[in-house]
Amino acid sequence: MAAGRGLIAVCLASLMASQALALPFRIPRPLENQKLNSKLQGRVLDFTKNHAADNRFWAPSLCAKRDMYVYVPPCYDESKQYPLLIWLHGFSQDEKAAKMLAGPFDSAVLEGRLPPMVIAIPDGTFRGTPSMTNSGSFYLDGPKGRYEDYLIDDVWNFINSRFSIRPEREAHVLAGASMGGTSAFNLAFKHKDKFGVVVGIMPLLDLLYADCHGNHFGPFDPNCLGRTDRYRPAASAGSLFLVIPIRNGKAMRPVMGNRKEVEERLPRENPVELLDLNDIQPGEFKMFISYGAHDQFNGSAEAQSFLHRAAQRGITAELVVNPNGRHNKKTGMSFFDPWAAWLNPILAPYAP
Repeated sequence: MAAGRGLIAVCLASLMASQALALPFRIPRPLENQKLNSKLQGRVLDFTKNHAADNRFWAPSLCAKRDMYVYVPPCYDESKQYPLLIWLHGFSQDEKAAKMLAGPFDSAVLEGRLPPMVIAIPDGTFRGTPSMTNSGSFYLDGPKGRYEDYLIDDVWNFINSRFSIRPEREAHVLAGASMGGTSAFNLAFKHKDKFGVVVGIMPLLDLLYADCHGNHFGPFDPNCLGRTDRYRPAASAGSLFLVIPIRNGKAMRPVMGNRKEVEERLPRENPVELLDLNDIQPGEFKMFISYGAHDQFNGSAEAQSFLHRAAQRGITAELVVNPNGRHNKKTGMSFFDPWAAWLNPILAPYAP
């Protein structure tokens, strides 16, 4: 009985958190960004409505103002040009992921583990606030808006008009966690003129993965590979916090539309399929992939499926696995030091 009551308490707490995140408004915290910057040597610039004033930027593709934070390194100098990293947040997050990432990035720059760079963290939710169950645009154009155009055109143009950025694609990193990691690979492959480096932390890289028995959650085995040949909206895509199920339809319908539209479009947006569709060549991208071995979305098998197809094309990627990791914040943050160490020599030639 005690164990049962404990599980009920966890479920209720998760539900309450979900409802809190789904609120159509946000309580202003005027001093929050100042407090964050007081702990940094660089600065997080506020282009949001999170701190009383409305500093959002205009996104023509969405016909709306949108939130974004931009980190600039210590001693940022507009007469110099900096590498650029755009960070794409996860499914139930928004631009406030900057609060979690600013400290590690700032420390890495101060300690010489990363070169000075500009880091942009735009909002990728549908409503401007995150929800546990319906907030992930995947930064793709769809029935709820032109979110790919928003990122590739509006965010890109805003950053490059306001900040001094290196022009080389090799100095531009598209990175993200979970949904953001999936989107990073999708968008980098489709916009290779802009990005030369792509990072996926716990990404889902083969959304149509199945083993030879048709099981999406089966372990990866190159001798037992199949494909998901039918879209099932009610089927589970995985779970948040091990207790909140995410159904395929809940994730895909807002992004791509009805069943027919999802079935037609998903193969064209699946990162592993884009290796062939966009004729990705060996050495064309520097790629970093990480996952937890116990990922509850089976991101481990999806990543291995992606790497298997990439290897067939002669493409390699840096891979880091957390043997005890799940699909959560703790596992995601465990990859920061490894991918910073990997990224440092790649961006070093483009340091200001």
